Amino acid sequence: MTRRLLGTQRLFDLESRMRDGITFAEIKSRYGISDSAAHDLIAKVKRDLKATITVSGRGPNRTFRSESGTRVALELPEEQVLPAYFLLRDATERMFAPVMSGAYTLGKRIRAHIGEDLDAQIKRLEHRIKLRFIGSRQGNPSVFGTFVKAMTGNRTLRIEYQSARAQAGAVVAKAGADLHAKALARMGEELPHPSDGPASKAVPLRHIEPYAVFYARRALYAIVRDVDPRPTRKRVTDGYSMLRTLKLSRISQCVDGGQTFHMPEDFAIEEYLRDAWEVIRRDDTPRSTVVVDVQPEYAVNISDTLWHVTQERRVMASGVHRFTFRVRGHDELRFWILWLGEGATVVRPKSLRDEVRRLAMAIAAKYR
Repeated sequence: MTRRLLGTQRLFDLESRMRDGITFAEIKSRYGISDSAAHDLIAKVKRDLKATITVSGRGPNRTFRSESGTRVALELPEEQVLPAYFLLRDATERMFAPVMSGAYTLGKRIRAHIGEDLDAQIKRLEHRIKLRFIGSRQGNPSVFGTFVKAMTGNRTLRIEYQSARAQAGAVVAKAGADLHAKALARMGEELPHPSDGPASKAVPLRHIEPYAVFYARRALYAIVRDVDPRPTRKRVTDGYSMLRTLKLSRISQCVDGGQTFHMPEDFAIEEYLRDAWEVIRRDDTPRSTVVVDVQPEYAVNISDTLWHVTQERRVMASGVHRFTFRVRGHDELRFWILWLGEGATVVRPKSLRDEVRRLAMAIAAKYR
């Protein structure tokens, strides 16, 4: 395996030098190989890396140049082909094909370039291996690619974004408008035509610096910083407090912002998300220790999962599993507790106990 890896590195090294132009004599000298070995190496670059090579000059002064530009060569050990193929197949075909067409294409190429024996194995396992990725609505498929390109060049973006609260408000407003329209129709009246009212104002695009993209809760999210931060009463608690998490599917428009920005060298996506239960990080709330007791019959199914990076678990004498977490904000955590139902009890903090009690009573009231 090591020999194969060294051989691959040599191919990429030579292909890179051939793009800039390298003589036959320099190839022999650099790699310490004979004439025939140099010819074989050049042929292998042309064959394995699909390079178009032009030759000029004669004898040891011949110059070799690659005209094909940059590419990625994939060399997988045989035992990694099947796992890679099924992972790419299920992750892209089911939910991400519109936004990750490159990964989708790569999966197809793996299938196209393997031998008959491996292809036969895939056919035998085609309906026996399934990685069930559950995806949510992906929105504009070009947004992900635009974010990746912008992050590569530290370019700002201008986006049109509608938060979950704004979307919910729009749904309620539409429902109210529909009821109003039906009431007018019953009275034989008509709603005014939209053109009769005042012209709607164009919503200015939000100017942001794209820091990172991650996948969680069945969707893609972006971590961004507003170029012109909006007035806020939130208390600044650390270097990450000016960052925000946005769901990519809620971005309806995304274009180049026309500026570059400096990406902080100490930014770490793991550190930023450490205080969130999963996605939501509340910077207006200090870190708190949350203790939840889970009954044994429920703990059997959840104790083998790492729910949070700060998770600690202790089995009490009664058999109850006591989970401890340190998070900033309880928005997401309370729904995890409600998901466990009667199997979970919040020990502390009191504010979370009170919130779970209020929600439980509200749920019970619906079934009276």
